[in-house]
Amino acid sequence: MSKTLETALTKALPTAALAVWMLAPCHGQSLLHRYSFNGNANDSVGTAHGAVVGSVSIVPAWGANGTAIFTGGTSSSGPGYIRLPVTAVSGLQNATIEIFTANFSTPLDVYGQAGGYFQALFSVAGAYGSLTNYSILSPNRSGAGIGLGTRSDGAAENVIVSPDPLPVSYGNHVVHLVFSGFGGIGATGVAAVYLDGVKVAQGATVYSFAKVAAGAGGISVVGIGGGSPFNDPTFRGSMSEVRIYNGALNAAQIAANVAMGPGALGFTPPYTLAEAARAAQIAGGVGAAATSWEKTRLNVEIGGGSATAIDLLDALRIARRATGLESNP
Repeated sequence: MSKTLETALTKALPTAALAVWMLAPCHGQSLLHRYSFNGNANDSVGTAHGAVVGSVSIVPAWGANGTAIFTGGTSSSGPGYIRLPVTAVSGLQNATIEIFTANFSTPLDVYGQAGGYFQALFSVAGAYGSLTNYSILSPNRSGAGIGLGTRSDGAAENVIVSPDPLPVSYGNHVVHLVFSGFGGIGATGVAAVYLDGVKVAQGATVYSFAKVAAGAGGISVVGIGGGSPFNDPTFRGSMSEVRIYNGALNAAQIAANVAMGPGALGFTPPYTLAEAARAAQIAGGVGAAATSWEKTRLNVEIGGGSATAIDLLDALRIARRATGLESNP
């Protein structure tokens, strides 16, 4: 475990959950990418920043994770999903995708099926219509359960499906997709799906992100909430965090993360020059009134009269942070 991750966990985890994590063998797992949707789809651990394709609402929160809200649609890109760069997964063999999510597909989705029928929760594939190499995780595959379909270099599709779909509710659930046991590109490994810390599906697969990156067709789409090459519908629900690990987390580590929850490793996003300009607007009485988020976020100068309102001193302080003259945030 890296020292940075260990320090962050020590501050964030409840004592019992931390003990479980620290006692579990790590076998080289590391957190590569973390998307907490605090106003954007940026990667707070690495540099594989995501971009919104179409319409996805990203709602920030102070000092904790925000929320990405997906409205669902009839195509792999519409009305919207979050697209990650290929570097987010390329080269990985044993890997873990961790998704804190809520499924809103109730009572029926766009195809008249309950619970997110064939929606793409997380997908890695070639472009639309390129069906040679892909991995598609759905909250409800074929009306059966949480399902994963993988295919490499035109071989037969490997499918694993849990007994039940992702529960339809506005409460958060945690879905883990774990690839393990790969001894090299082309070797057979194991894919497993966990729901709220419990393994609900498992099966053999020759698919790994490394194989797809090296194989014919390669990777061109990495999608959160969409991006399927089959033009499957985009996800209808919300996510408060997505994490990508280099390595297969074991059951104890997964349980610890579930107990920790999506907001425990919350962070304050860096300030930008656009926020400095917005603070100056508010101070000058120009444009829309400050939102509740802005009243908290942009009021950074808390001495004297500046403590009760957003003024030019706040705008100046934010500009200094955004340009590196002060620590940010």
